[in-house]
Amino acid sequence: MPRKLRFEQLDARTLFAVDFDIDANGRIDSLDPLAIVDSINGARKFDSRMDIDGDGKVSATDLMKVTDRLNSDLDQSISPMGKGGGGGGGGGGGGGTKVTYQYWRSGSSADSQATSVSGGLGLMGGGLDVDRLFEWMGQKSFPRDNSGNLIPTGIGGDFLVLRAAGTEAYNPYIQSLVNMNSVSTLLLPDRASASNPTVLEIISKAEAIFIAGGDQAQYFSYWNETPVEDSIYEAIQRSVPIGGTSAGLAVLGDYDFTASTGSTIVSNDALLNPYNTAITIDGNNKSDGFLTPRDTTVANNSNVTSLLNHLSNTITDSHFRQRDRLGRLVTFMARLDADDLVKQSPGANVRGIGINEQTALLIETNGSSMVVGNNLTSSTDLPRSVYFMEHTVTAGTEQLTSPLTYTNTQVTRVDYELGANPFTIWSSFPTTAKKYTVSATGKMATRKTAELTSTSGAGLYG
Repeated sequence: MPRKLRFEQLDARTLFAVDFDIDANGRIDSLDPLAIVDSINGARKFDSRMDIDGDGKVSATDLMKVTDRLNSDLDQSISPMGKGGGGGGGGGGGGGTKVTYQYWRSGSSADSQATSVSGGLGLMGGGLDVDRLFEWMGQKSFPRDNSGNLIPTGIGGDFLVLRAAGTEAYNPYIQSLVNMNSVSTLLLPDRASASNPTVLEIISKAEAIFIAGGDQAQYFSYWNETPVEDSIYEAIQRSVPIGGTSAGLAVLGDYDFTASTGSTIVSNDALLNPYNTAITIDGNNKSDGFLTPRDTTVANNSNVTSLLNHLSNTITDSHFRQRDRLGRLVTFMARLDADDLVKQSPGANVRGIGINEQTALLIETNGSSMVVGNNLTSSTDLPRSVYFMEHTVTAGTEQLTSPLTYTNTQVTRVDYELGANPFTIWSSFPTTAKKYTVSATGKMATRKTAELTSTSGAGLYG
């Protein structure tokens, strides 16, 4: 009997974190996922494009459909997102609500009674996961003594991973790092799932919530302005820490690059034309957006807005130096400025946060922050760095030039340093931080390359 491909046989956490840009050329190519599938199965190649379901986007769902096709050729179909060993598919509930979600739970089936939950934001730049982020999130629900110290023999609450596509691969990984009552994955692949009462009940009982990598266009399409978004706001109100990586990081900013056209955009293309149709940013309505303090549903909720305000007027980006995304983040900031999205108070700054792979930024509720990361393994490893970028907005609405002219964006690069002290985000960076400015000059560096300059002698990335 021919051996079938199942996604749990892959490192699904890594597979879905790379946004299917397997060759890292800045574009999703139809051959990228097919190359993976064909290599593993030894099967023939298909002539069809990767947008299998014809929705205009290349997504994890499409890759799974390709897998189904391959397995059908062998006359034996499998479920592309089969049940994991510690859980099962979505249960009933909701008075006839269509069940489309998937739910896998490992650990105790009973709800945790954890009471010492403390909030925060965990932003991870994609690539290989950073253990410390998950430990930090999980330990926020550990019991503590009268001095506030963790009780070493304690156990945390219920850790929940949210995603729109993929498997339960995070469950055993998180369980290996931190002692939790349970670790679960909740897969919400459509808007029907985001309104399912059982789904909302699961989220309401979580003591930590992490949004996995994948396709941020799905998160916006499936979850924005739904009860799931409201449930995440309610979790923040309950002091539940919220984290995300790659696409999960993209949705945590005040403003977000949605990738809703189904295409990513590389720095040079953004700099060449800041009005490129691939540049889609949510929050054009100033009083709305996904997980933002501007949302009308949380405007009067100080617990929620005080945490989310640490990312006020901020747009985030992942895989930062690895995929050379500084130019596109500058362009995103310029669009927020020129489109009059951040001019809500005099002297406001538009901000960006770019995070390298294998790097995470941990933000406490009071703004105290730390950069953490995986140890360097070779001399060719890129630094574990977070780039904090600020630009004072201009007066009035302006039309950006092509190529982009947007000068003197302030950059503060903070590296992961073992034993470093916390700093206050945006106001008191470490003394070891590297400070410089970058400018899009509106000129061409070569016949096909827009010019981006830096005052740092070490180049654009300091």
